[in-house]
Amino acid sequence: MSDLTKAFDAIQIKQINYSTLWDYYSGTQPLRYSTERLSEIFHDIKAYFAQNWCSVVVDSVLDGWYCPALA
Repeated sequence: MSDLTKAFDAIQIKQINYSTLWDYYSGTQPLRYSTERLSEIFHDIKAYFAQNWCSVVVDSVLDGWYCPALA
């Protein structure tokens, strides 16, 4: 098995997790309720209300990094 095949196989295995993480970053995550009772109350509501703070957190961490070698 070549190194290229090994690398490709490793990326393919990680792709599902990476796709899930990118979905959260872009705001296309599944709606989750904090309790089962809330899920029961709102199961018939067709509206979708959510705020996506994932990208804000990731972007703020990336903006805060400083590398003197790149400055």
